[in-house]
Amino acid sequence: GTVTGFGSVIVDGTEIDDSSATVCTEDISGTDCTASTKLQLGQRVNVRHHASGAASTITVAAGVIGLVSDKTSTTLTVAGQRVTVNTDATAGPLTAFGGTTAAGVAVTSLDDIANNDTVAVHGTPVYNTALGAYEVAATRIEAKSAINHVRLLGKVTGLTSSNFTLNGVTIDIKNTTVAPTGTALADGQSVIVFVRAANGVVTPTTPSWPAQRILVIH
Repeated sequence: GTVTGFGSVIVDGTEIDDSSATVCTEDISGTDCTASTKLQLGQRVNVRHHASGAASTITVAAGVIGLVSDKTSTTLTVAGQRVTVNTDATAGPLTAFGGTTAAGVAVTSLDDIANNDTVAVHGTPVYNTALGAYEVAATRIEAKSAINHVRLLGKVTGLTSSNFTLNGVTIDIKNTTVAPTGTALADGQSVIVFVRAANGVVTPTTPSWPAQRILVIH
């Protein structure tokens, strides 16, 4: 769910005791619990809890990580994925902002983000009927000074034995690991795709992006 408040931590309106929880980050190789991660408003998280309801592990999982392009007053493209920003509380959760750009700009609104900045976007894929494509409705956009992987969020379409399409980007799956273990990819699944930035793949300039890891959400 989405972090909507604190007191303990509030996820989708439900207060959860996180006083003894380990906070982790979902990264390219799996779950990283070695670094200190601070929960922030608007983050998408997975919560594992005890029978009492108290959280044991909270995993922070951004949907899209990459370079910004094609920024408008309410949208931007990140790693080839169209991202929408909500500033109207009557239309759903407001998009939260945070982080600092590589240029040292503290991000408090969409105005502080520029093309070619690196950001992590938390949100959910939503189908835009006018465009005939999925886009990411952002609950949080956080600037990053550097990244070690690109991350994409969306629905699998046109699956073959070697690739599929994700929001207009071709994903090469010939040498990828799919999680959870034993899961088979299928059209219509919501997935997070990890591509190592060290490969030089930061924007979709190649015919297809080589996925190192694919996490099936549902």
